[in-house]
Amino acid sequence: MFEYLEYDYMDFGIKFVVFGLLYLLFIVMAQVALAVTVNRDCKAKNNQKATMWTVLVFFFPFIAGIVYLCVRNDAKNLPQKRCLSCGEMFDARYDFCPRCNSSAFDVQPPEHTNQYKKKAKTSLIFTIITYVIAIVMCVLMFVQIMGVGFDALKNDFDPYGSHFAYGDDNGKKCYFDKKGNLYTESEEVLYYDREDNVYRYEEDDNVFIDDNGEKYYTYFTYVDSDGYFVYDEDNKIFMTDDRADEGRAEYVDSEGNKYHYAPYVSWDSQGNLVDSAEGTPLN
Repeated sequence: MFEYLEYDYMDFGIKFVVFGLLYLLFIVMAQVALAVTVNRDCKAKNNQKATMWTVLVFFFPFIAGIVYLCVRNDAKNLPQKRCLSCGEMFDARYDFCPRCNSSAFDVQPPEHTNQYKKKAKTSLIFTIITYVIAIVMCVLMFVQIMGVGFDALKNDFDPYGSHFAYGDDNGKKCYFDKKGNLYTESEEVLYYDREDNVYRYEEDDNVFIDDNGEKYYTYFTYVDSDGYFVYDEDNKIFMTDDRADEGRAEYVDSEGNKYHYAPYVSWDSQGNLVDSAEGTPLN
């Protein structure tokens, strides 16, 4: 009836990676498009340094782009001349053809100039669109971190007070306590000791609180192998392996009874003890 559901932090992590990759993709696309735009603009203006500007704008898009905007209409970027004798294109600063030494030339801009202008405008539009998309991706990443991300860090990444999420018939998250009672919020799950006293985890203060309002600091709280809440006020419970993770380690007392760190345990619909992160049986 009840199925395992992925932890929220997994969903958050996947979304973060996807948004991050999309953001990087569109940033690279935008830089390429901007470099192409500058290259075409240089050719439209017969700028002899087109290759240099293309490389600079690709690696330093904002700085080089601003500098290029300041110098793109420089007087040196004059139209090329076309020799009427041999058809050679040469810099407008020269008064003779470097190929045949003819002084007969056409000062009209070459036909491909207008084509490069049109192509530059097209690539500029594409550049603007890709940068806008990249900005949107960045905003979405920020919202993901500040919104869902903080909720995930608060409720799922932090092991304290977390419970393994199951799914009901409608696909909604649900949680269980030792008695198999169903909850829709993990912080509502109750803990029971052998005297049937009830405890609830208070995440903000990082303590467990009983029905009388008495607080039990989380660091000394455990659940025994039968799933009952235990408060080790006298420090009689210790880890079996100091090298193990403090939360996931197995704990025992002097009589060999086994315990689990309370914030790291959950229960399934049958009241069986499971790991709060993976949902695997603990006994």
